[in-house]
Amino acid sequence: MKKTLPFIAIIASAAFAGNMINIGLSYAIHWQSLDPIEFMQTFKVDFPLLLGPTAITLMPAF
Repeated sequence: MKKTLPFIAIIASAAFAGNMINIGLSYAIHWQSLDPIEFMQTFKVDFPLLLGPTAITLMPAF
């Protein structure tokens, strides 16, 4: 158990960082190119799809 917990922490931190990099480099660039009204309409559709991966990688943070 003493050796597995650090590995789990490293994997969870890497998953969280990877998810944040993915959102920052792909979605954010696209969202910044949209007009405010168009952004609100597309974000309303995209937001539930983003909750799954983010929730999984945020669990270790809590």
